[in-house]
Amino acid sequence: MHDPEWHAAILATLDSVPELADRFLETFMKDGGYGNSDISSEELLFTAQEVFTTLLETLLGESTEADLKMHADSLGRRRAQQEAPIATLVDAIQLDFTVIWNHLRTITGEQPPEMLITHVDELHQVVTRYNYYVRDAFRREEARKLQDASLANARYLDRLFSSHTINSMGLVEVSKVLGIPIDSTYEVLVFHPSVSVEARAALRPITATGDVLGHGYRGMFAVFWDISATPPTIPEQAMHLPGIRFQDINGLKGVRNAVRSAPTLFDATEVPATIELARDLMWAVAGDALATIDNGQLERVTRAIASMKAKKDPILDTLKAYLHTGSIKETAQQSYCHRNTVINRLTQFANASGADVTLPMDAALVLLALHRKQPPPKPVER
Repeated sequence: MHDPEWHAAILATLDSVPELADRFLETFMKDGGYGNSDISSEELLFTAQEVFTTLLETLLGESTEADLKMHADSLGRRRAQQEAPIATLVDAIQLDFTVIWNHLRTITGEQPPEMLITHVDELHQVVTRYNYYVRDAFRREEARKLQDASLANARYLDRLFSSHTINSMGLVEVSKVLGIPIDSTYEVLVFHPSVSVEARAALRPITATGDVLGHGYRGMFAVFWDISATPPTIPEQAMHLPGIRFQDINGLKGVRNAVRSAPTLFDATEVPATIELARDLMWAVAGDALATIDNGQLERVTRAIASMKAKKDPILDTLKAYLHTGSIKETAQQSYCHRNTVINRLTQFANASGADVTLPMDAALVLLALHRKQPPPKPVER
């Protein structure tokens, strides 16, 4: 610092640090302070004195850039731990600049002399660098907290999903640690093991913030959230991955049961093309169970469906539409074809499979077959 007048003004301001801190606190609290954050006025006053001293000593050359950064790091981490809003923290440091500048103007006269105009940029740069260091430390501390929370959550999510048994007291403990209701209604997505890594990456933005809870289980990746809260925005990329969607799941015990049932659903059916509802895939489990009892008609229907899938036969789309609507007219509308075409296609399916889907018992059989893993084609007899 080569300007004696500027040096003298900064020294005089440094001697007035207690007064600067009082002005800062008065203005800061009048603007609302840190809101609901539990930071006392005594701490604010002490911190203000420290900050003013650090800034002014840096201007005088008595503190190094490393000293400035070290003090800023400490403040940024502390305010993050105290859950102070970062925008308010940034405003508080900008207020430091205003308080120092106003004091300099006061001790040098009402009209800023040429000396202040010449050196104001030095003050601004020091405050700006300090602010940058504080913000960086704040964000790093928040990231560390999120990581710690994620690690803590992982232990309890693993307990929820993977433990052999979990009693009501265990569910209460998991509920308290995760900060979610034990008896609310949840939605659960479980992604197939083949896309587990991709799903985890796609959902990281909302699992990191806690909007949804996510954890791996038996090679899959599962996420869930309380539907009574603000619904999360699930990335579109994730919704196009193969998986199972469980809707209106009752309580954490239901979440556990849903996730633990997913391997059975995946094993019983082909890998879904995208997210499919659990209630649709449950037919596959029933189909597998029945196939071990009766390997006759169900097997014939399953092979007929497999053949149509291989040929991309439009009969299959008409069949699915009819099973959803139960109406020839609505199926024709959805399929953009004449009702006679619908009737003909259902008849062709009946001839190939032996199942008439206009009969409830046969329709149930076809639903079971539709969701089963398709058998390999029969070998050609020589």
